[in-house]
Amino acid sequence: SQARDQDKKPVTISFTGTGERRVRVGYVVETPVWKTSYRLLLQDKGTSANLQGWAIVENQTESDWNNVSLSLVSGRPISFIMDLYQPLYATRQVVVPELFASLHPQIYDGGIDNSRDKLAMVTRAAPAAPARSMSNLAATAAPGPCARRIGYNADCTPATLQLNEITVTGALMDASASVQSVALAAKMGELFQYSVGNVTLPRQKSAMLPIITDTIHAERVSIYNAAVLGTNPLNGVRIKNTSGKHLLQGPVTVFDNGGYAGDARIDNVPEGQERLLSYGIDLDVTVDNTKNSKTSSAIETARIDKGLLIVSRKLVSSTEYAADNKSAKEKMLIIEHPVRGGWKLVGGQKPYETTPASYRFMGTALPGKITTLVVNEENLQYESMAMASNDIGQLIRYSQTGEIPKSVRDALAKAIGMKQAVLAVESQIAAHTAQIADITAEQNRLRENMKTVAPSTQYYERLLAKLNEQETAIETLQKERVTLIARRDTLRAELDAYLNGLTIG
Repeated sequence: SQARDQDKKPVTISFTGTGERRVRVGYVVETPVWKTSYRLLLQDKGTSANLQGWAIVENQTESDWNNVSLSLVSGRPISFIMDLYQPLYATRQVVVPELFASLHPQIYDGGIDNSRDKLAMVTRAAPAAPARSMSNLAATAAPGPCARRIGYNADCTPATLQLNEITVTGALMDASASVQSVALAAKMGELFQYSVGNVTLPRQKSAMLPIITDTIHAERVSIYNAAVLGTNPLNGVRIKNTSGKHLLQGPVTVFDNGGYAGDARIDNVPEGQERLLSYGIDLDVTVDNTKNSKTSSAIETARIDKGLLIVSRKLVSSTEYAADNKSAKEKMLIIEHPVRGGWKLVGGQKPYETTPASYRFMGTALPGKITTLVVNEENLQYESMAMASNDIGQLIRYSQTGEIPKSVRDALAKAIGMKQAVLAVESQIAAHTAQIADITAEQNRLRENMKTVAPSTQYYERLLAKLNEQETAIETLQKERVTLIARRDTLRAELDAYLNGLTIG
């Protein structure tokens, strides 16, 4: 029977010495990570709200928990598993004597020809994770001490239950009337611990233990993010953890004046920190950020570094958020504007908070009015070009731009004149080359005609004289072209020498 049961291992404990003593033996059992679920109760007035939190624990062991003490630690400690049970042997390399070693058949993989052209692969972005809707978690406490268990007396004896007639009125539910924390909270170094005593939970069962029933600071806000919803902000609250406890991440069910308002998610919130929660769409406010938004570009300045023209260009982006508050009361509006690499905020608008992904601006949206927020940003970009090989038309445009310093524009004008001189000579060389080609084609026609005419005829002598004149013209054009090529090379060398030593700005 023991041989067939592979999940049980015998452990022998030996003691040395003499005399009686108390021995305590403990063991560690892997259990699921505990989770949290919250309920946030908002009131119509004031900046406080009641936060209730439950720890969801699961007994996945094969033993019942009878009046055990639970220690629920919040934080992110580093933990791992290492196999210390299995024997560890140092492996040795197997060596075959050379006399008996033989070659194995070789398999060669196909290679890639590095001389072939390479194209960058166009990859597809990973699909967005599907949105998860969180169901409203029940707010019933798990069985705790016998004094808190329905149907039992404080001494864990069955109690007699008497059903009384209850009159139901139209009043809203008071969700905070019957919830009381059963946990003691304490800091433990960098972690936070909730201790719950006298927990009774059968095997393979789960329970929700109330651990938080505190009043926290909560301010109603409307949160707008164009990437989340382009037309309306979201109803939300700006909470500050004044409970004195560490809030673990989890779902939050929001009740507004006793009625269900929506669900939200909260991340880990240490004591004293603030977070935003959104739980529904604010249909009273519409926001437009496209009508009066624009981006413009203008040259700031330019400089020359060894013939390299470096132009500084400023991109200016202006985004206007127009919020139309159609309700009869003013609302605190938070606008999240995306943070873009290379861009910085300019102007008088300052965010009250900045995250790695967005700037957060906060202000009041007046009732029955359209409230606007203009966010101005600028981005400095640098464009560099080699003046020797760049298009002369672009250099002419930069030489006429008033934002560029006069010294740089004068240097550009001189370089443009030198490039135009080179281009003029190159144009003459091209013209001479074209003339030589035309004459050569005409000579081919004359030679074909001379093949059909007798040498003793007057027409033959005329063709021969014409051919002689064309040879003289070709020789003249070729000599002139050689001179022009030498002139072009000289002008180009002068331009290169000027540009290589040119540094301004």
